[in-house]
Parts: sequence; C-alpha cells; structure tokens
Amino acid sequence: MVKNHSALVLGGSDRIGRAVAEHFHRQGFSIALHYLRDREGANETSRLCGDAPTFQGDLRREEEIDRIYEEVFTLFSHVDVVVNCASVFQTIPFSESGSEQWDAEYALHVRSAFLLTQKLHARVEGKDQKALIIHFGDASASLQVLQRPLYALSKSALMQQIAPLALLSAPEVRVNAIAPGLILYNDESERLYFEKREKQLPLKRLAALEEILMTCDFLIANCSITGQVIYVDGGENLL
Repeated sequence: MVKNHSALVLGGSDRIGRAVAEHFHRQGFSIALHYLRDREGANETSRLCGDAPTFQGDLRREEEIDRIYEEVFTLFSHVDVVVNCASVFQTIPFSESGSEQWDAEYALHVRSAFLLTQKLHARVEGKDQKALIIHFGDASASLQVLQRPLYALSKSALMQQIAPLALLSAPEVRVNAIAPGLILYNDESERLYFEKREKQLPLKRLAALEEILMTCDFLIANCSITGQVIYVDGGENLL
C-alpha cells in the first residue's frame, strides 16, 4: 500500500489507462485523470478510482499541457508519478498520410512526450523532489507500418527519445517507457488474430494486462532505473 503519493494518468478514460489508474488507486495513490474527448469513459474511470478528479485537454497543444500540470500540481502540490497512455490508433494508408496527419500523430506521440517530461522536470528541479514519468510505446509498432505508417513511425520515435530525455531530466525525474505487445482486442476478428500471433511469438504467449501493471510497480519501486524501454510482449520485439 502506497500512502501520501499521487499519480497523473494521461489517457485514462479506457483500456490500459483505466487499468493503470484503477491499479494505482487500489494501492493508495491519489489519482488525477486526463482525457481528451471521452468524458463518459473518464467519469467511469473516476468512479472506479474513488471519484478521482478529471482533467480534459489536448496534449498536442503545449498550453493545454501547461494548464493540466498547473491544475494537478495545485490540487496535489506534488505529483510522484505521471503515466502517459494517451494515444491515437488510426488506419491511415501511406498514400493518404499528408502533413496534417503527420503533424497530429507526431504532436501527440512524440512532441507531447518531450514536453510532458521537460515540464515535469521544471516543476521538481531545485525543490528536493523526485518524480517518475512512464510513457507507453508499442512493441508491435514495426508491424503497423503498412496499415498505420504514421502511428508506427511516431511510436518508434517516442521510444527513441526515452534515453536522451532520461539523461536530460536526471537526477530529479526518472524517465522510462513500457512497450506492450498485443494486449486488448476490440472484436472477434482481432481476438482470432491475437490467437494466431500468439503461436508465432518466441514465448508462445501474449503478455497479460496484469503484467503491464506489474511493470509499472517495478519501475516505481526500483529507483535505479531510468532511460529504459521495457518490452512486455512475449518476445515479439525480437522478431
């Protein structure tokens, strides 16, 4: 049980973000939830987390990041853990991937990760405080290139900046990423694909959602780890 600690979960309205928020809440964290559009989903996560406060905002806009941090830090005075689950997963063919789509995906997956880390560091630097930020990548990003090239490229870029961001943010902020493999399917066709893909993995098993949460716990508990991308994917990244 963790007491007197707070966490900001970005993209907390559903899926992994909701699971992380619930998990931290059960451990005694005070939770702040961010969402973009899904207010109903965010309210449901809030209910599951003891009516945790919610904060709407578009992380593609720097002023929105500033506002969210200001509101959350005013509420909690200090944030121990920031978990960035915010993502878009759009099918945009290569031939239709124009500058507008490129800017939108890179703004969310790459630029916001940089700014969230930089601005968290600015808030704890010189205050004898420590913090951890965990970004979520994607172990299967390379497999998405043909269907979702912008998603694949931007998620890969996110993971590439973890090590330099960790160096720039030390010692006040530890910066790590978790890269899940196939975790949550949306429909029957995806379930069948997951079953097929599972047999092709080196470990012959998909990662479980609980193992993603265990990895969050590990990164929180081990204060010597920074600059790492941890793949939780049954060995998919090795293929």
